[in-house]
Amino acid sequence: MDARTQMFFFYGSHSHWCSFYGTPTSPDPISITTKIDIGESMTISWGDGTTDVVNGTGASVTTTHSYVADQHNITADPSSNTALLTFAIYSNQLTGSAPDISSNTALANLYLNSNQFTGSLPSISSNIALLSLYAYSNQFTGLIPDISSNIKIQNFDVHDNQLTDVAAGFAVPTERSFDFNASNNALTETAVNAILVAFDTANPTAIGTINLSGGTNAAPTGAGATAAASLIAKGWTVTTN
Repeated sequence: MDARTQMFFFYGSHSHWCSFYGTPTSPDPISITTKIDIGESMTISWGDGTTDVVNGTGASVTTTHSYVADQHNITADPSSNTALLTFAIYSNQLTGSAPDISSNTALANLYLNSNQFTGSLPSISSNIALLSLYAYSNQFTGLIPDISSNIKIQNFDVHDNQLTDVAAGFAVPTERSFDFNASNNALTETAVNAILVAFDTANPTAIGTINLSGGTNAAPTGAGATAAASLIAKGWTVTTN
């Protein structure tokens, strides 16, 4: 995708209001693709004093807006639509904190990847319907959140950030096969061990992949190394430093 074109994708089933403020690197058109049920609508505020109302057709509709100046600060606030199913703002140049998704309890897919977000990963404890979180290739720091409440999750990808640790009491859903990628971070030995032990404890029979390699991630030791060997014996693909 051309880095100069900012693309936002929203999929939901109820009327909602979304405002965008931001700084594109050029005045290229900005496209917003929505999928809204027939009879519903979405009002888009473009941040330059103009708005568009998109009427739902049950199919994807793309609305494009051309800026006349370079400076428009663009962020996306999904909080007003609790029925939002997919929130994708990937491959832009968005900065600052990740959006608050705590009210989006129906959210199934979250794409924050390939931006310049800083600070903590978003809390996902209330997103019990979440299937996939892609937050890789940003500048997130701090902790990987506990994901034990995300009982449907299948993909958790936070590679290429600056994450160092996991939340206290880190745990994962039981008997859930999914792909977990935290490669190319700065995870401590304690964090790497905690992740591996959590997966081994929660998954006596389910299988999946875990990638904790690259970056300055520590190598597993002690209980972590034992858990890695146990997971591999069960059929998991485990990659570490």
